[in-house]
Amino acid sequence: MKTSFKRIATTAALTVALGVTISAAPAFAISKVDCGNHTDFLRMTVNHKKDYCYANKGRVGFTGRLGLGGIWVSEISTGNNDIWWLADGKWHWLSRNMVHDFPTVGTVKLQAVEIV
Repeated sequence: MKTSFKRIATTAALTVALGVTISAAPAFAISKVDCGNHTDFLRMTVNHKKDYCYANKGRVGFTGRLGLGGIWVSEISTGNNDIWWLADGKWHWLSRNMVHDFPTVGTVKLQAVEIV
């Protein structure tokens, strides 16, 4: 009887310790934020008109939006982020504090972006 109680108590203690260890791990999720006057966010300008900003590590896809297969981007500004961006089925790299301009409307159809 004592052996069974010790075994159950040990198993319970290990389960609690494992649960605390797993739940203590940080979670990263990209999130859309208000651009304001920030220069540190990932900023994408759509059709030279509207800015969308993102913060935190993670990936967001645009292929499901309105069934259009992506969004037309005229500028990407990385802020203080290293990013990968997907267009035409190919991933491209931009490092921190970079601005990539596309000279005319609709020159790149952005399918996804990831802050790393």
